[in-house]
This record gives sequence, C-alpha cells and structure tokens, in this order.
Amino acid sequence: MGAHLTFDKNMKSLTIIGMLLFAVLPTAPAEDDPFAESDGEVVRPIRTILKLPSAVTHKVIDATRHRYTISDIYMGSASKEEDPKEASSTYSFLIPDVLDLDFDFKTKKATFSTSRKLSLSELAYAIDDMAELGGDIPFWVELETRDLENTKEFARIRYTVTPTEQEPPSELAGFWVPKDKMFQIPLSFGGPDLGSLLIVPTTASCMCHSRFSLRILDPEGKVIWKEEGTAYAGVKIALSNANEFGMHKIWLTRDDHGVSKRFLISGHFLQKQEIEQGGTGQPATRPESKSEGGDKPQPESEGRSR
Repeated sequence: MGAHLTFDKNMKSLTIIGMLLFAVLPTAPAEDDPFAESDGEVVRPIRTILKLPSAVTHKVIDATRHRYTISDIYMGSASKEEDPKEASSTYSFLIPDVLDLDFDFKTKKATFSTSRKLSLSELAYAIDDMAELGGDIPFWVELETRDLENTKEFARIRYTVTPTEQEPPSELAGFWVPKDKMFQIPLSFGGPDLGSLLIVPTTASCMCHSRFSLRILDPEGKVIWKEEGTAYAGVKIALSNANEFGMHKIWLTRDDHGVSKRFLISGHFLQKQEIEQGGTGQPATRPESKSEGGDKPQPESEGRSR
C-alpha cells in the first residue's frame, strides 16, 4: 500500500519550536532508539525505479483518471473458477487512490484506474502487495526480469528438469531461496566464462511461500533457459559436480507443507538436428501447468493465500 508523508503548513513555527527544544535539551540523543516501538505509520522507503516493465502500461484517461494494465498475469483465481469480481474486491484496497480494478483471466490481464498518477515506487509496492496476497499478480521483480533479452551466443545450450529419488551429495552446500527476494548463483558452462542461475519470486504460493521462476543466464545476463512450474513453496538449491559437458548439475529440493520432492536440472548442447527442429530453447511454463520433468502443483498451493 502506498504511503504518504504529510507536513504541517506552519513549518517555520515548528522549526523554531524544535530549535528551542534542542537548546533546552542539549543532551538529547541524535538518533532514534532502535528498540523503541513506533506509534505512527511505518513509512516505506522510496524505491528507485527507472521505467515501467514492458508488461505494465499506463494511460492517462483525463486529469482525474489514470489507467494501468498488467499483462500475462497468473491464473490463481481462475483455476478455482472464482468470480473475477471477487478477486477485484480482494486486491483493490492495496492500490492508492484506486477507482476500479478488473481481472480478465481469458486475456490474462488485470486493469485498474486511479484518481492520480502513481509514482513508480507506489506502483511497485501496490503490485508487490497484490502478488504477496494471492496467486494472480506477478511480483514487480518478475515483471522486470521478463524484459531480459534472450541469448544468441549460448542458444545451443538446453536444460531439463528431472524428478529424482536420490539424496543430494552430503558435501554440497545448499541454500534456501528467500520468499520475496531475487536469488542468483554463479554457474559454469564448461569454459572460462561464468553464467548464473537466477531465481525470482513470481507470485504467492500460500500465506508463507512464493512460486519462483528459474532462469539460466549467459555471462552477459541474457536468458538461455527459463522454467516456472517446478520451484514453489520451500525451495533449496545446491550445485553438484559438472557433467560431461562441463556444466554444473543443479539440485532443487522442494518442501511443500511437509511433502518433499527433489529434482535435478542439467544442461547439454543441442545437436544439429535439434536446432533445425527449433529446439533452441525452452518456453517458460506457467505455475498451473506441468514443467518439463516436473509435476503439477498441489491444489492447496494454488490461488490466493488469504
């Protein structure tokens, strides 16, 4: 929810009073007590955002109406055959000065209007609040990440996700993926240049967990491969020894409310016939669809979390 700072009109008198208090109390601490409880509204820091992601558009209707559209939303509510109006009423209070909010799950778009133009920081907070509340709206960082370019130089590399019953080797260092932050791990492609595994929260999985997109990036940060159907709930990542192509194998452990499953993500170079058949990359899978080698998320993980 957007936060607003309000100032007293008589700032000069407040300044004079403040100076007098400072003169009377010269030993007053210069910093706030970090252990003191705040009795006022918590003001969110302004986020430095340079531009809108391409999936978000802003249109000025008139002086008192601004329209925002978020494309390629998820199908959390639609998968439960809920009324889009119910989804609108669930989220609208999170948008500053909102006039209306509509969901169209057929076109995968959410559109809302406000009585004024929102700052990019306010807009990002509102979108993140909606993403955290339910399973319909993408997090802001996911919307930004979708604008990454696809690679050309490393387009011959393909990754696959395979379920496994094996335990990860004990010597591997595993990392739990944060619920609401982007997580990046350096990755080898068998040469001197390092790429990375980028894990981004996409939307809520439940009250305590998120869903995540997996992207393999080349050394310039361009996308080699992406997938969205496997990583959700509690996700732990570890890298094992490189395979015969000099690429790391990625162990992914998913703990979905006590149900644990493990996956191996491994890469290889496409053969000439695969390239001719158009196999130069894997399209992203949606959270509600089956991933390559993965499985469909359980019903209790779908939809809005509250």
